[in-house]
Amino acid sequence: MALAAGNNTLTFLVPARSRPGETFARFRLSTSGKLAYYGLANDGEVEDYLVKIEGETASLDFGDAPQGYPTVLSQDGARHQVVSGFVLGKLIDPETDGQPSGLSNGDDLNNADDEDGVTFVNSPIPGQTTTMQVYTLVPATTAAFLNVWIDYNADGDWADAGEHVITDQGVTNTSMTLSFLVPATAKPGDTVTRVRLSSLKGLRETGLAPDGEVEDYGVAIQEPPVTGDCIEFEDLPLGMTYTVGSSFVDSGVTMQVEPFQWSTGQWTSNGTVRVSGSQQAGHTGQDVNLNNASLRFLLGTCSELSLLYGEYGGNLNLRINGTLKNFENMSDIAGTTIAGVLVSVTDLGGGKGELKLTGTLTAFSMGGQELWIDHVCPGQCSSPFVLQINRQNQAVVITWDAPGAILESSVTITGSWAPVSGAVSPYTVPNTGEAQRFYRLSKP
Repeated sequence: MALAAGNNTLTFLVPARSRPGETFARFRLSTSGKLAYYGLANDGEVEDYLVKIEGETASLDFGDAPQGYPTVLSQDGARHQVVSGFVLGKLIDPETDGQPSGLSNGDDLNNADDEDGVTFVNSPIPGQTTTMQVYTLVPATTAAFLNVWIDYNADGDWADAGEHVITDQGVTNTSMTLSFLVPATAKPGDTVTRVRLSSLKGLRETGLAPDGEVEDYGVAIQEPPVTGDCIEFEDLPLGMTYTVGSSFVDSGVTMQVEPFQWSTGQWTSNGTVRVSGSQQAGHTGQDVNLNNASLRFLLGTCSELSLLYGEYGGNLNLRINGTLKNFENMSDIAGTTIAGVLVSVTDLGGGKGELKLTGTLTAFSMGGQELWIDHVCPGQCSSPFVLQINRQNQAVVITWDAPGAILESSVTITGSWAPVSGAVSPYTVPNTGEAQRFYRLSKP
């Protein structure tokens, strides 16, 4: 550093990993630049000083992102000196270090539940705009700035291109709505968001800030919506047989094999769905044969749906928005309305035809005994509900991102389903000693 004659003020950053306590500083002045701390200089002077590195004695607020993210002090985790009246939300409490936790709620569980400044208005979806509501308390006359990061590829950091989604957004003592575009390359599934408020601009996802607060949130990036492409079953291995309880994916849509109800009202879980090349549904390529089984399509909420079918005996099941119809022939339901959805049937001859559903379709499954289906074409569909079941230590925890959805349980998959009293995400399954219990999400 070049100096002028007289007094000079030097400013430099003390590394976060510096050890508090007494140490030594060396200063060298010379006309020769880039001197090392040792060796000969042609002119000038060297002076050594005893200095003391102070510890971070102020009250600090840390984040609580899961292990692996830069959360704790040894990782230069994000931390803010606690200043009264300068917070995200309404509450803040100091910690001696970060509180890593799998659900990004370690800070909530430590003293006050102070992660109260940010709410996602809608779930992030690749290629779409998401909106968050942010509430801040900022001292009068203080300029404050907000920075937000989302780990879009779920690799345990916020250092990748595009993950700093809001940069130095000016905020005031109020509630505000912020929107940003989620990149199409964002990885669906659970990830973590970090939000930092401070008077200091240019914050990174790590390091010390002189005021404000840091809050970390778990968030689920949803699958992109189905765009109306038809399901042709061409992605599946020819001849593959799926049993009740199994699931598979074709054309980006998940399907689940479910029990079937005979005309007597009795249920069976012994049926199968087999990938066929017989073209019995009247379309080219592969189709699927439903033999004493139903096939549920996880499409989200759709405006319409059509499919080609071939029915060659036995009875049929059609479940729309939770309402089940058990009937003998497709003509039995032609022109009817089921759960607010209009059913249209076009007879193409020889047992083949087209089924079309028009209306708000939130749940759909089709089943038969000697039924083939193909060319399943949904209209524009929103993202489906996502339910995840994980084991955390000795507990089983169920999480979901489905506004308005109700968690239901049953002792058997074909039994009576009932809402789980008071269940909110995340829900810890009580240890009742039962050998098994089934869970599902339903929409009222």
